Amino acid sequence: MNKAVSAPDIRLRNIRSVFELARRNGEVLRPEISRYTGLTPPTVMKVVQQLIQRKILIEAGEVETALGRKPVRLLFNSSAAAAVGIVFEGDNIHAGIVDLAGNVLLSKRQPMKHAFDLNIAKTIAASTMELVENIDIPILGVGLAVPGVVDARRKKIILAPLIGISEPFDCVQVCAEIVENTGHQVFLENDVNATASGEFFIRRMSQTEDLLYVSIGTGIGAGIILNGSLRKGSRNVAGELGYAVQNASYQVDRTRPGWLESQIGLDSLKRQFNWMGYEKNHIIPEGLISYVSDHLAPPIANLATQLDIRTIVLGGLALDTFGEKLFEALSEKIHKLSLLDGEVQLSSCDEPGIVGAAVLAIDQQMDQWLGEEH
Repeated sequence: MNKAVSAPDIRLRNIRSVFELARRNGEVLRPEISRYTGLTPPTVMKVVQQLIQRKILIEAGEVETALGRKPVRLLFNSSAAAAVGIVFEGDNIHAGIVDLAGNVLLSKRQPMKHAFDLNIAKTIAASTMELVENIDIPILGVGLAVPGVVDARRKKIILAPLIGISEPFDCVQVCAEIVENTGHQVFLENDVNATASGEFFIRRMSQTEDLLYVSIGTGIGAGIILNGSLRKGSRNVAGELGYAVQNASYQVDRTRPGWLESQIGLDSLKRQFNWMGYEKNHIIPEGLISYVSDHLAPPIANLATQLDIRTIVLGGLALDTFGEKLFEALSEKIHKLSLLDGEVQLSSCDEPGIVGAAVLAIDQQMDQWLGEEH
């Protein structure tokens, strides 16, 4: 039996439709809203008035027209609310405040020990409060992105050997302590999934489009977005590219990185090339870029072909450090190995992880926030 749709449900759906149209376009006119959403003019007038009262839409003068009444421009106010995005990067925490349009308003990095445990809650709470006390915008929540296999619904890190987690780690207490100290709800997600979501949002891609984001840094991971939705899998391991295997004699072990990560992860590259690491040595060891691209291009090409994804975005510390040389080597080899034509691109944002973590928090809280009576 289908659940009846209530009047508040219809009201929220109408508000969300107008909100999303305005957020996507940056500005709208009332006649356009009716045309694109299918809402009647009286409903549009009512919804727009509510959004103006909440300063989500701002009237910005009339538009000149040849005939008829001049419509009023309605600007989307991206600063009507924001969220905090936090990325745990092992040896530091990268945090920022992100508005409704994906703009990073403030950000900071804080060094810390290379581990994730119960003590991290205090550090995250302190970073959050330091950011929000400097800005007068309603905060909808905190998105916390961490490396590893993450069960976001149950707030658990299932597996993350790079930060010392080989057995499921319950983050409920960590999140509860952050909520207690900040007053903001916390939403957990895998770091590369969050970054892929940030890229998708910043690029204003549609709900019919796909994206494959590949992060190359301390570890190797991929974020997969299909038809506008983040694909995590029933066991949350979709996109764990570091576990791609080319050596049939390799034995997978939960206590250590996967095969691909063991070949081109940061620790492996430092050992094999007598290299100091990302951002610590501008001299690129001979053969390193070729070695990385030879190992990484095949699994990326395979994944893009098997899932029929056109847009491939490359990011992470390796691209920040090696730049065009690594990008060109990878791009050339991916195109050579791919059955279908695709677009290999660099990340479009300096801080997509923060943006993605915050946007995921905003999306989780959006209906509640828009449904509030004012």
